[in-house]
Amino acid sequence: MAVDTVIHLDDSRELRELVRRALLKIDPQIRYQGTDGASEAIAWMTAAEPSRLVVLLDLDMPELDGFEVLRLLGDQNLLPRCKVVMFSSSTGEADQERCLALGASRYCVKPLAWDALVAELRRVLAGNA
Repeated sequence: MAVDTVIHLDDSRELRELVRRALLKIDPQIRYQGTDGASEAIAWMTAAEPSRLVVLLDLDMPELDGFEVLRLLGDQNLLPRCKVVMFSSSTGEADQERCLALGASRYCVKPLAWDALVAELRRVLAGNA
């Protein structure tokens, strides 16, 4: 899967910066947009090139949680336009199953170590997610 844009919806500014740096290391041509606001992320998704977009979505956020964002993306028919990868610290099997049922392509537990983060993002971008 050729990826032009990664939209990262997460309330942790530090993690968004780490992901941005990891993506820059992997492929400097990838456009990265990070935010903690669901409405901003959805606007970016609407404007992005269909099928060349990966969305990294956290579960626990202040405006809307990841479940609500997935529902909203489904309601607005945005899920077919991209690959949504849940990127959460929750290890609960019920959370994972619910996200996949709502249309996420994959559920990843956020890696804490730099090398693991880079490796996981490489898998996501390669379409092995």
